Parts: sequence; structure tokens; C-alpha cells
Amino acid sequence: MKINPQISKLQYMIRDLDIELQKKGVTNLIKLNIGDPAKYDLRMPPFLFEKAAEIARDEKLSAYAPSLGDPELKEFIAKKHGVSADEVFITHGLTEGIDFLFQATFDRNSKVLLQDPTYPLYVSKSEYYGAGTEFLNEDNLNEETFSKALNEKIAFAAIINPSNPTGSFIGKEKMKKFIEIAAQKNIPIILDGAYETLLYEEEPYDPVKLAGDLPVIYGGSMSKVFFNPGARVGYIVIKGKEYEEIRQAVTTLMSSRLSLNWQNQRLYLEALKLDYPKYFSEHVQKLKNRRDFTVKRMNEIPGISVKKPKGAFYAWANFDKKITDLEFIWGLIEQEKVFVIPGRAFSTQKNGFRMVFLPQEEILAKAFEGIERFVKNLKV
Repeated sequence: MKINPQISKLQYMIRDLDIELQKKGVTNLIKLNIGDPAKYDLRMPPFLFEKAAEIARDEKLSAYAPSLGDPELKEFIAKKHGVSADEVFITHGLTEGIDFLFQATFDRNSKVLLQDPTYPLYVSKSEYYGAGTEFLNEDNLNEETFSKALNEKIAFAAIINPSNPTGSFIGKEKMKKFIEIAAQKNIPIILDGAYETLLYEEEPYDPVKLAGDLPVIYGGSMSKVFFNPGARVGYIVIKGKEYEEIRQAVTTLMSSRLSLNWQNQRLYLEALKLDYPKYFSEHVQKLKNRRDFTVKRMNEIPGISVKKPKGAFYAWANFDKKITDLEFIWGLIEQEKVFVIPGRAFSTQKNGFRMVFLPQEEILAKAFEGIERFVKNLKV
């Protein structure tokens, strides 16, 4: 049997390292590697779990769901963003939606424009489909650099906002400019809103409505903002007559994979109907407190610097030690049993690592003590 050689392009270091450690039998780690809020004290309200049980008993929902998504869910999301239901596609997590967009828009001569650092899914999918990548340092991401980077080889630009892995956030005025520039150049812009309401000082906004009459592609998900990544339900909005061919291509792709779990789509609908601040503000405040603790404590470690994230639940740590990021994280695992993700996983040359601040503060404190000991003991 011959295996497709492109499979080797699908690398996801965030989980690949975890699998490697499991195979080696490494246990009792303090895991700051994966953004899974439900592993901690950050979960949906209890009544939503009760609603999930009620939905699971609905025998009608054991049938195949419509390929493009539950009609009620599509309609609700359409009203939320001010678009037609035909512009909304329900996907198996936002990840599947991103994959469909790659398949619909890419050829072997095209590239995707990404932030530096960026979420590895976009890079590995680009390489898998035989295309390339261009990067813009997020510290230098502005109207001029964005416009210059959008050349004729770019199939689409993707912006995660707030960012994974750094928690940076692009405000309304700057984002509006990016949408306008992409429209002028007739290059699709994909706005990944997986963490859209997880903001600590800034006010969330709707990029689809912000675009006005301009075309835009937006993705949302139940995974992070509703603290239920296991549900695997997300959506993409493909707005604008300019993107009709993309909608047709995505429709074909979705039909070919039949459907996704109907019960979880209905649960997502119930979650979207909630007054988000009322039911989730306590979780957001917990995360804000943990962010502040993380930034303060990590910046007390000589040789480590952490910029305060504005959203999501990740912090990016730069270090000035003369070892590679892989040497750093493996040494940290071996000596202190603390697991973070090396910077290279996010396609950057910055010598640093990403960590989550999801755990309770006592767990974070223990991890940071271990990082401090490790850094102080480095002979470089």
C-alpha cells in the first residue's frame, strides 16, 4: 500500500508532542499546552448540560441532519450577523470550515497570508494542499504592510482575532481598513472569531456587520467562547455576491461529507440564544484574573518577557537564553514536568513559547515556580 506523501505535511505540534509524551510514558505533567477550558473549572452552565440531555432524547434528531446545517441554527446565526441563511454554513467545528475554504480556493500556485506567529492549522493545511504561506509579523501588522502583502499569488488572508497564540486583538477601525483593502484587491479575507467574546478590556464587535456591503468570510465556534470544545460545532459565514463561487464550492464539499451531529447543533442554538454576559461573565473574570497573574509572575523571571494578552486564553513568552525553543521545552519537561508549546509550532522565528492560563492560580503558580527554577539553572 502506498501512502499519500502529502500526509507528512499535516503536522500539528501542539498535539503531536502530547502524543509523543504519552508514548514515552511521561506522566504527572503540569499541562499548559492545549486550550481546552472544559478540563478545568470553565464549563457551560449546568442547565445547558440538562438541555443537552433533553435534546439527546429527541428521536427525530438521530436522523441525518441537513448537509449545510440545521435550518433553525443557520437562520439564527444569519440574523445575528445580518446576512441571509444561504450565506451560513454549519461545520464540524470551525476547523472543518477552514479546511473547506482551503479546498475551495487553493491551487498549487497560490498562497495564504497569515499572522506571525499563527495557529498551525492554517500552515499545515496550506502545505497539505500544495500551496504556500506568507507571513506578516503581528507587531508590524498595519494598513500599509497588509496592503503590500496582498499580492496576486494570495488566495486569501486569514486573521485570528483575538489571536491564537498571543492573545493580541485588532480593533474595529483597523479591521475595517483590512476588510476594505481585501475587497479592493478582490482577495478573500477570512476572520477567525473562535475567541470572539473572550476579551478583557476591549469591547467585542461583529466583523460581518462591520464590513457593511463589502464581502467577508467569518468563522465562529462553540468550542472556546461556550467552553465546550467537545461538541465540535462551528460555522462559517461567506458574505457577498463576490463569493458566490466559493459558496457553491463549499456546498459541494459539505454535501459530500453528508452531515454532522444534529443534537450538538441544537445545543449550539440554545447556547447562542443566551445573554452571554449574564451566563459567562464569571468565567471571563476568572480568565482575566489568571491572565493578570500569569503576566505579573512570568515577568518576574529574569530573561522571560510576556506581553499582556487582550483576549483568548494564551500568553506568549519570549526568552533571551541561547538555546532553541525545543531545547527549552524539553528541558522544562524533563526537569520540572511543565509542558508548554515551542514557538516554532506557530511558524515564527521568535525564540519563545506559548502557554495557556486556563488552570486555577495554584496550578499556574506551581508551573511558574518550575519555569523560574529551570531558567535560573540554565548554563547559557
